[in-house]
Amino acid sequence: MVKAPVKIALAGATGVIGRRHLKHILVESETELAAIIDVDPAAPELAKTHGVPLFNDLEEFTSARKAGRCVAEAIILATPTQTHVPLARKLLEHDIAILIEKPVAVTGQDGRELIAACQSHENSVVMVGHHRRHNCYVRAIKKVVEGGKLGKIMAVNGVWTMRKSDEYFRVPWRQQAGAGGVVSVNEHDSLT
Repeated sequence: MVKAPVKIALAGATGVIGRRHLKHILVESETELAAIIDVDPAAPELAKTHGVPLFNDLEEFTSARKAGRCVAEAIILATPTQTHVPLARKLLEHDIAILIEKPVAVTGQDGRELIAACQSHENSVVMVGHHRRHNCYVRAIKKVVEGGKLGKIMAVNGVWTMRKSDEYFRVPWRQQAGAGGVVSVNEHDSLT
C-alpha cells in the first residue's frame, strides 16, 4: 500500500538553504509542498509556480491550518538562525512536526530553552537537520569506530572543504545572526 506523501510547509523558501529544501520536497515521492511562509519579494511568484498558498508570517500560517485552509502536516524552518528558536516555540503549540535547519540556535541558552519547550510538549516531533549523520560514509566510519576495530580513539584530524557562492555570504541577516562562522560551519560536525 502506498502511503500518502507528507504535506510540508517551507518557511524561508527563497533563501539559499530553503531553495535546496524546496528542490528535495518537489522530487521526493514521499513529500509534497503544501505552503510557503516567506516575506521575500520573490515568494509570491514561487508560491504561484508551485500552486501553494503563501503566508507572510507564522500567525497567518497557523490560523489557516486551524481553519482548514492549509493542509501542512510538517514544516521546515529554513529561516535565519536567530529566528529558529522563537518560531519553533510558537509552532509547538500547533501540533505540527518541525524540522529546524542548523544551527538550531545562536546561543546554548536558546538551545536549552528550546529543548525544555519540546519536553513540555510530549507529542511534539522536532528534529534538527543534521543531514551528514545520515551520509553513508559517515555511518560506515561510525560503525567501524563503535565496533572497536581501531582501538581507543585519542584524537581525530579531519578536513572538510566547502564552496559557497557569494550569494550565501551576501544575505544581510548572516552578519547580524550573532553566531558567526564557527557556529555556521561547525554544526556540520558528523560525529556529534
